[in-house]
Amino acid sequence: MITRFVAVAFLFTFTVNGQESSLAAGFRTSAVAQQAQPIRFSGSHLYRVHSDNSADAHPSSEAAPTTSTSLTVDGPQSHLLEAERERERLAQLQEQLAAKEQELADLRDKTTAAASQVTIEKTRADTLEAQLTQREQELSGICAQRDTHQEMSQDLNRTKSSLEQAKQYMIDAEREVIVANEQLGDAMQRLAEKEHELQATKSNLDKMTHTLADLDRELIERNTQITQAKQLLASLGRSLPKDGDQAVSYKNTEAGQAGPVNLGKVSESLASALRDELTRGSVALRQRGNQLTLALASGEVFAQGDATMTATGTSLLERIGAALQQFRNQRIEVAGHTDSLPIRSDNRRPFRDNLELSQARAQHASQTLIDSGLGTDRIKTVGYAATKPIASNKTAEGRSKNRRVEIIVTPWSASAGKGKKVEPVVSKPGQQKKAVQKIINR
Repeated sequence: MITRFVAVAFLFTFTVNGQESSLAAGFRTSAVAQQAQPIRFSGSHLYRVHSDNSADAHPSSEAAPTTSTSLTVDGPQSHLLEAERERERLAQLQEQLAAKEQELADLRDKTTAAASQVTIEKTRADTLEAQLTQREQELSGICAQRDTHQEMSQDLNRTKSSLEQAKQYMIDAEREVIVANEQLGDAMQRLAEKEHELQATKSNLDKMTHTLADLDRELIERNTQITQAKQLLASLGRSLPKDGDQAVSYKNTEAGQAGPVNLGKVSESLASALRDELTRGSVALRQRGNQLTLALASGEVFAQGDATMTATGTSLLERIGAALQQFRNQRIEVAGHTDSLPIRSDNRRPFRDNLELSQARAQHASQTLIDSGLGTDRIKTVGYAATKPIASNKTAEGRSKNRRVEIIVTPWSASAGKGKKVEPVVSKPGQQKKAVQKIINR
């Protein structure tokens, strides 16, 4: 009975030097040989392929035609897809590397075993040579004893035969060692090539990762700059007086308003609202004549080197605004101050110098006071940069004290006589808008 083999496989046809060839992978089963039938399956053809035994059993039958299968390869994808493919390829290379390392370890074990066997055979050969020498000496000593000569000759022949076998075995073992060393050298060469390819793949992946990270950082920085500029523009726009309202006059008449409020009450209200900050020293409160000054450390209110207010700073100014809202007969000046160190050139910061930084900080602080309920007609905003230090700029402690925002409260009557009009000083809308637009353009 003739055993027939039927293989079911995917056939991929390709042409080499004008000859059409096909590659098939299959499994063995017992069945009657059948005609190959194409089966449609995901862009390829599934065939049943006869084995060579079937061809021998039916020499008259002709080989079934092989159908070529075309493969379509998509074009290059995005960088992210390429990076993912590189990761998969890296994983495959690592698996191949592990397999090669295992193969290398097996070859080393074989080499060690062969070397040990060579040593054993050499020892055995030396022993046999010693035995041969001993037999030859015995043969010379008892040459006269004819009765035992034949037996000794047979022993000698057997010893020689064993020696020849041992020598042959040693030669074979040495040949195996040479082959094992050659295989070891080939394996190490392949391992070095795989490691080089792995390093190249890692390098390409690192470059792509760094490129993506740089793009992400640049995008975040650009968005942050735009957001900060828009926030500053919006806050300045809300604080600008409307046309016709820039000059506001007040009359101190007996029927119109009460007399000036004692600044001591204002000081007590602020001290009660800012008790914790005054205890820590992050806020200083002092009164000189008809002027009450509240100094806030910049580190408590703003982010380092920026005009963006912190959550702590916003809460602090909201409490100050609530306290000042109880007293409506005062003028309030919000002044920004910096130390003397110049601002480093940085595209992430929209300020060219300390003057712009102090003005922006004063404007943000003023806007928070306005949002808490104070009227825009009561507030004056100004930036002094490093022109009014309260400590030496030669030490870190002194520079820290100089970086501050001051809120100066002055009664209207302190700057105007009875019956006179008092006009609050405000920045011109056109100048503020131009300054913000310059920041946005940079």
